[in-house]
Amino acid sequence: MHPSWALLLQHTFVYAQVSPLQKKKLILTSLKNLGYITLMAGNGTNNVGALKQAHIGVGILNGTPEDLQKIAE
Repeated sequence: MHPSWALLLQHTFVYAQVSPLQKKKLILTSLKNLGYITLMAGNGTNNVGALKQAHIGVGILNGTPEDLQKIAE
């Protein structure tokens, strides 16, 4: 394992199966207040608040390549 990967793993946290309120307020706000850089990935409208609050928001979309191209434009 590359040394930088080992260092990254020591500082990586994953939270799954939490409510939108927990994502937005409890996790993201708390982590940001502690000085962490946050990334949120979500696939539904209930994730919008947390996606907007995170330093990096990743929206996961399901569709045909044509649908995704229209969104990208």
